[in-house]
Amino acid sequence: MMVRMLSLVALLMMLGSVAYAQDKETAAPDTTQADAVIYMKGLTCEMCARSVSVALQRVEGVADVQVFLEEPQRALLTLKEGAQVGEKALRTAVEKAGFEVERVHFRSKKGSS
Repeated sequence: MMVRMLSLVALLMMLGSVAYAQDKETAAPDTTQADAVIYMKGLTCEMCARSVSVALQRVEGVADVQVFLEEPQRALLTLKEGAQVGEKALRTAVEKAGFEVERVHFRSKKGSS
């Protein structure tokens, strides 16, 4: 009886975590809060996303990066206060990581160079 109860609890916990992961993956990110959004192509897995994230975090002036694999593939960037980050630096970082940049959108004039 105890084994059945533990098996049932384990099954319910597993199903709950799967449902949470699916909700998390399908939740649309709020791009209006990002200082910059980089739309990309070619990312196929979490390692691709990690490579892009690390490359962008190395760009001076970038405070935080969130990479999303679902279409459209994109990275949401938060820039450090007063930072002047240019589109060229962001494009170069993504391209050196091995991926294609479709476009870069800045929320404000922080990186219009």
